[in-house]
This record gives sequence, structure tokens and C-alpha cells, in this order.
Amino acid sequence: TGPLVALWWAVFALPLLLLVREAPGGAPIGAAIRRGLADLGRTLKSLPGQGNLVRFLVGSAVYREGFNLLFAFGGIYAAGTLGLNPGQLILFGIGLNVTSGIGAILAAWADDALGSKPTILVSIVALVAIGIPIILVTDPIWFIGLALVLGLFLGPAQAASRTLMGRLASVGSEGEAYGLYGLTGRATGFVGPWLFAAVTAAFASQRAGMATVVVLLALGGLVVATVREPAKG
Repeated sequence: TGPLVALWWAVFALPLLLLVREAPGGAPIGAAIRRGLADLGRTLKSLPGQGNLVRFLVGSAVYREGFNLLFAFGGIYAAGTLGLNPGQLILFGIGLNVTSGIGAILAAWADDALGSKPTILVSIVALVAIGIPIILVTDPIWFIGLALVLGLFLGPAQAASRTLMGRLASVGSEGEAYGLYGLTGRATGFVGPWLFAAVTAAFASQRAGMATVVVLLALGGLVVATVREPAKG
């Protein structure tokens, strides 16, 4: 699959590289880096006075780690515990991406109708409710069916999270806010794999390890539930 992934990246990156003309930079790279670091410092110093934003960054980092754990170890769990063969895993992955894509399309309607925060919370409640039986079932058919339904709620949760991040950011600091959003997600990247490995080893069961996904989703959702969503302008 490595060459296929490389080809995919190359084909879809070419239009951006060849057709999009970037505006010339206004400052040498050294000055731009220094200015960027200074802006970052000011942003970090301002965080204690932005409790709403901080709570969202923390909560979203926790449940996004649940997403990352699901993506990273879902296939391993399906093969190791339920015995799916490579062909079944490929079809399972394709199906999960399709349902996630459908969910992401529906997210636009849900975000407009319900708001970003309700969309996130409804999605997380659904993910937890579906995730529990996914961990418990032993029939591969039931596992695949439930997982495909679960995929419908992954897209909305991710899309609405990015929308809410933009609405919580101060005017003029959206770029910095999205940078912090990405940073908090990556800074906690070790937590999910560590939890999965530790719990799996402690209970000698991948089912127990995958239960950490549900825990992370629930904890992150509880934190985000305390966030005040700005009124739509």
C-alpha cells in the first residue's frame, strides 16, 4: 500500500503545486519566524484569560485522542480479536471512510441547524453508545455493521470541532488559534497508544484496551459540554 499512498499524494498535490500562485512574502524568513514566535508568546500569555477557549482546547484534545486511537488500532483490534483477514480489513477500511465522508457532509446541515457544540456533543454521545457494543460483540458481521454506523458520527464531530474552534478564536487571531488546536492534538499523541498498551497488558485483552477509546471520548465530551458557544453573527 505504500506506493499507492505515495501515488495518491503526488497526483492530488500536483494541482496545488502547479496551478496555485502564492502571494510573495512580505518579510525575510528569519524575520517572519521571529514575528511568529513573538505572536505565539503573546497568545500563550493571553490563554489564562480565555477559559472558554482553554476548556475547548483541552476537551477536544482528549476526544481527538480517542479518534486517533480508533484510527490507529481499530484495524489491529479487528484482526487480532475478531480475526478479520487482510481482504476484509481493506473492505472494512473503505466502508468506514465512506460512512465517515457521508457523516461529514451531513455535518454541514447539523452545524447550521443545531450549532457546532450540540453537533459535537450529539456525535460523541452516539460514538460512546455505539462504541460500547462494538467492544462487546464477538461476531465480525455485527462488528463491521456497528463500526460503519459509528463512522457516520466521526465526520460531524471532527468537522464541527474545527468550526467551533474558529468561532471561539478572537478576531484577528484565528490562525494562532488553529495552530494551538493542532498543537494540543499532537502534543497528546502519545497518550492514546500508551493507554491502549498499558490497559491491554494489564488485562491481557485488546477489548479492554479499546475501551480506552470510549473513556477518552466521554471525558473529552464532558469538558466540551462546559464550553459556551458564541451566538451566531
